[in-house]
Amino acid sequence: MQTDKRVGGQAVALAATAFGLALLVLAVPRIIAHGSIVPVTFNLALDKADALASVRESYRRALRWQPADAQLHQDFALLSRSLINNAANTDEIEEAGDAFYATVMSGPARGFAWSLLAGFEQSRGQSTGLYADHLRLSALLSPYETSSMVQRATVIVSAWADMPKDLRDLARRDLRRMWLTQGSPRTTLITLYLQLDFAERALVRELAFENLEELKHFDRQLLRAVRG
Repeated sequence: MQTDKRVGGQAVALAATAFGLALLVLAVPRIIAHGSIVPVTFNLALDKADALASVRESYRRALRWQPADAQLHQDFALLSRSLINNAANTDEIEEAGDAFYATVMSGPARGFAWSLLAGFEQSRGQSTGLYADHLRLSALLSPYETSSMVQRATVIVSAWADMPKDLRDLARRDLRRMWLTQGSPRTTLITLYLQLDFAERALVRELAFENLEELKHFDRQLLRAVRG
């Protein structure tokens, strides 16, 4: 009887060890990938362009280790987008676009990724019809996620005249929901508002608030935010 218990205990221990080793093996590519990313800080020995090139290359290495990592693709896409300017060459723009598409392909159930792709396509001058379904997918997958609501509202408000009715209604719901939800969503609405131009701000005031009292309340919070 004692022998059976000892054998059973050894079997459990061996199984646990094997399971732990399997988890470690599976984690190795992710550990190497994320460990290879260079922080976005500038070495005084390098100029800014060289430092940014180093960061971008570190993401490329990481993605070779973890080509299906949606978060890595998204971080690389956002970094690439932030580096694009009027002087960016075609290859840089294409790489950023590929990164946004890779983000949704590796994580198609992530609503925020679809809203980011819509925003990128809009920024490159694409017609509304080419990214409208990305916004609809974002709303379907992440209807209450603050980051998704903000990104959707930003895209829709900035091209309001070209938006179909269902997306205008979506922006109204997102903005309204952010206002009615205490905490981070309401704070994020204020941050979004401050980033818009005057015409877009006027539109947000029309969409997010249902009466004068709400608008006055928002203005008081806005004033406190601006004053710090």
